Amino acid sequence: GGGGGGVAAATTPNNNFRPTFPPTSVPIPTLQKTAIVLFHSHDVRVHDNVALQLASYHRRVIPVFLWSRAEQGRWGVTGCLEVILKDALRHLETKLERHDLKLICREGNDSSHMLRRICEEYDDDGIGAVYWNKEHTTESRIREERYRATLTDI
Repeated sequence: GGGGGGVAAATTPNNNFRPTFPPTSVPIPTLQKTAIVLFHSHDVRVHDNVALQLASYHRRVIPVFLWSRAEQGRWGVTGCLEVILKDALRHLETKLERHDLKLICREGNDSSHMLRRICEEYDDDGIGAVYWNKEHTTESRIREERYRATLTDI
């Protein structure tokens, strides 16, 4: 967190990619810090979730779901799909609780601003990295660029 050096941002391909565990590219001091895992509206699974697997090597994992209706765009979750998403989030929350993890859900207009706030709230023990799985929509690419800019600035 806060030292101006930025928080590591890592996207993972949403395919059959199998990372090396533990991640050799992540320095040990970073692994000793907290990792945030971002779940997005198109990917709220625990099974075969590379971002969650990578985060699990950190001292502490904070699972986060950020919702911005304004950022949904053409391929986003709207209307009746929101009901399905809520059900998927309840299911995700139950699975995470089995591993003593509490899903943090936030709603607002700007997900990068919400991410900054989460990082600031949990900076007491240091955020080492933020992980998310790559999505393949125009809106998600824009969101990822904003996340990286935000994390570099922290």
